[in-house]
Amino acid sequence: MQKKRNFHNFYNHVNLALLTGINYSNSNKILKLNKITLVANIVPYAYDKTKIEIISEELFSICNQKPTLTKAKKSIASLSVRAGVPVSLLVTLRGNKMYSFLEKCLHFAFPRIRDFTGFSLKSFDKQGNYTIFIKDKFVFPEIEYNELDITRGYTIICSTNLCSRYKSFLFLKKIGLPFANSQ
Repeated sequence: MQKKRNFHNFYNHVNLALLTGINYSNSNKILKLNKITLVANIVPYAYDKTKIEIISEELFSICNQKPTLTKAKKSIASLSVRAGVPVSLLVTLRGNKMYSFLEKCLHFAFPRIRDFTGFSLKSFDKQGNYTIFIKDKFVFPEIEYNELDITRGYTIICSTNLCSRYKSFLFLKKIGLPFANSQ
């Protein structure tokens, strides 16, 4: 029987490397990833259930978790969206699934991005969360090139428990996210 791999050990070593000399009184203050959310925009295909099913199957093959369908709460005339129409599919990953997805992205998906020079430092929000937009879905090894479908992108949101951009930047850089101009 093969032992299930625990990814928390690697990230605990990352925490120890970042926290040398810092004493926290509470264990909840230790740097960690809370969740990773993968979002697919389906507004152009809102009324086509077969396209939504195809996108849902793609997300399931990437994350091994069934996506959730989100619907618009209000009508937005400029986007031609009515209330109650499907807007996006999202998958929220936590625990070992999150760490295995992150490792897959770091070792297989991100190196396959064309003309990749690193991720921008401008994508951090005030809470220290980082947003990555991947334009081409074919960077994931589970999706085949044979499909004659429109290329669509995915948004990956890395949510941390930090309240500053700089601390979360150091943490994500230590984990292995390639940033542009990260001197």
